[in-house]
Formats: sequence, structure tokens, C-alpha cells
Amino acid sequence: MTFEEFSREVNNIYKKNCEVYYKLASHFGMTETMFDILYFVRENDGGYTQAQLCESLHLRKQTVNSALKKLEKDGVICLSQDSGNKKSKTIHFTEKGKELAQSTVDPIFELEQRAFKRLTSQERENVLYYGYRHIDILEDEMKKKMGAVIGGAVMIVLMLAMIGFFLWVNNQETLPVGILIVFVGIPVIVIICIIAALRSRIKEIEGGEEDEAAKY
Repeated sequence: MTFEEFSREVNNIYKKNCEVYYKLASHFGMTETMFDILYFVRENDGGYTQAQLCESLHLRKQTVNSALKKLEKDGVICLSQDSGNKKSKTIHFTEKGKELAQSTVDPIFELEQRAFKRLTSQERENVLYYGYRHIDILEDEMKKKMGAVIGGAVMIVLMLAMIGFFLWVNNQETLPVGILIVFVGIPVIVIICIIAALRSRIKEIEGGEEDEAAKY
């Protein structure tokens, strides 16, 4: 299987999964975000803050905040002061919210349980193992590249600061041209070397050369 074929199939799986839950949310007259919140609160019995909700659902704070305001306005949820943090509020169902969750989220739980039972024990383990395996590798590749870029960027900033310092010193008290060229030239050369090394490192990461070398 080529990368293009693999990537296309992985994306199709993700899109189909999203489509299933989008249709379910639409069926109950809700947006995906509102449905996700109801699902999460029902599954975890409430007591979570907005920040925890954003982190768990991997959604932006602004998106979650808008959905929470709508649900609160409709009397589905209420926000209570968090006993552990006075600046935060925890999310709970109202009686209306519990009834709504029972008629919308609970049937989805039952649907998911039926789908779960149709999978063999090995199939269940494979779904989790290979799903997490793929995500872990993606995150590892992302960290390698980001680490190289950040490290190179920090060094370049330091060299630029050094150049700025020498130019400032020269502005305060004129330095001999030869000395100034050396003081400014060295950081410039270092920057050029960093950029070259960074490009080589990124190319190595993207080409998988490091992983291939580790096999020997």
C-alpha cells in the first residue's frame, strides 16, 4: 500500500466516523459541539470545568463557551462554583438536561454497545492498538520536527541579539572596522550554519533516514 492510499483510507475512516455522529446530532436537532458536550457530561456524570471539557473534547475554548451559553440559556445545564477553584465553574445537568440526555445520548450509548458486542475481543483490541499506534507515531514525528525548528530558532535569535549588541556597542563607541567585522561576521556565519543544519535535519526527519539507520 502506498502512502497516498493509506492516507486516503485513514481520512475516510475519520470522515465516516464524524459523519455518523453528525447525522445523530442532526437527528436530535443539535450542533455537533452541543451533542459532544451532552454526550461527555452524561458519560462522566458532570462535575467538569469548561477548561477540562475543552481539553477532553479537543475543542477550542470559544467554541465550547458558545455551546455552553446556548445550553445554559435553554435550561439544559447549570454552572456551579468549583469547590477546588473559585475561578472555575463545573458543568451539571438540570432536570430538563437529564431528560434530554436520556432521550438523546442514552440511545447512542445503546447503539455503541450493540456495535461493540458485534466485534470480537481481538477486533476490539486491534481498533484501540492500531488507532493509538498511528497517533503516537504522528505525534512523535511532529515533536521531532518542532524540536529541531524551535532549537534552531532559539540559537538564531541569540545570534541576532549578539549582532544587535555589537552594533549597539559600535554606536556608543566606534570600534575598529576589522574588529566589528569579526564580531558581527562570526554570528552571521553561525546563523548560516544553523540554517543549513536545520534544513538537513528536517530533511532527515521527513525522509525517515534516522529511523532507517536505527534498524542497523
